Amino acid sequence: MLPFTRFRLLHWSLVIVFLVAYLTGDDGELLHVWTGYALIALLVVRLLVSLSGAAGFSPLIPRRATLRARNATTASRVLVLALVLGIIGTSVSGVLMIDNARAIGLAAAQAVPAAHASDGDDADGDERDAGLIASGSLEELHEFLANATLALAGLHVVLLFGWRRPLALTTLFGPGRRRTVSRPAATPSTPSAES
Repeated sequence: MLPFTRFRLLHWSLVIVFLVAYLTGDDGELLHVWTGYALIALLVVRLLVSLSGAAGFSPLIPRRATLRARNATTASRVLVLALVLGIIGTSVSGVLMIDNARAIGLAAAQAVPAAHASDGDDADGDERDAGLIASGSLEELHEFLANATLALAGLHVVLLFGWRRPLALTTLFGPGRRRTVSRPAATPSTPSAES
């Protein structure tokens, strides 16, 4: 697989999983939790690939020389770093909000209904969704970080189409084929008859 194709595959996997997690945030319960886990796994893969220096993947942390230059490349590197930090913050706050053992148990109970012995009430008799144990402030932080990350992703798209349209189109649709313009073949010139 070509390096740029691997990058696109990982990039669009992150985009799709983030959007599914974002859109299922209020009502998705287990789907939201499991897409959050998938997002963490994809982010770990992205970080490892970036640290390994694999072809096609730029480093996530901009170098000092890059930061000194004030241009579109610097802005895009800083924006990508902010996106990664936003996803990390959202993921960490999400993991802290849930009872992971309970979420995994609920998933097992859906696969094998007899394995679920509880009726979903906690010790106080309150119903808990998908193992949520969040305090209000942690939930607000999680929502804020998710919204901020989505806003950064929107800015990322706007900047790509504003300053780097060819790169954005290549990322969306692939490298494509270069069109060659057929030109008439040059004919050898005939000596003129001036005699």
